[in-house]
Amino acid sequence: MGRIEVSVDEAAGITINRAYGEVDFSEIDDRIMQFYKEKFTKHVIWDFSGISKMNATSEEIMSLAKKTSVYGESRKGGCNAIVVQANLIYGLSRMYELYSDSTNSPQKNGVFHTLENALKWVKEQEVKG
Repeated sequence: MGRIEVSVDEAAGITINRAYGEVDFSEIDDRIMQFYKEKFTKHVIWDFSGISKMNATSEEIMSLAKKTSVYGESRKGGCNAIVVQANLIYGLSRMYELYSDSTNSPQKNGVFHTLENALKWVKEQEVKG
């Protein structure tokens, strides 16, 4: 099992979830559900650059995209950015992005190789409105 560390920049309206180790889909799903039970931010970044393996099927990724689209109505106009370095995890993340876009997600979604690029993108989207 992996671990997920959470940091919140309330001024910027960004929550960053940093995952480490071998992460199961259920851990990500649990964290998302917890996020929506808390005082959540408009923007979310998932930093998967510290994980060694992600255990998730394409069906689980599709269900996650549907779920975040429904729950995401409360974050309309926000951004979901995913940071990955491993090719397989990049592929799963792009799959999430495509599934989310196909559900007319109320948030913008992006996949990046660095946290810096993800943060830059989120801030650019905020300016664009």
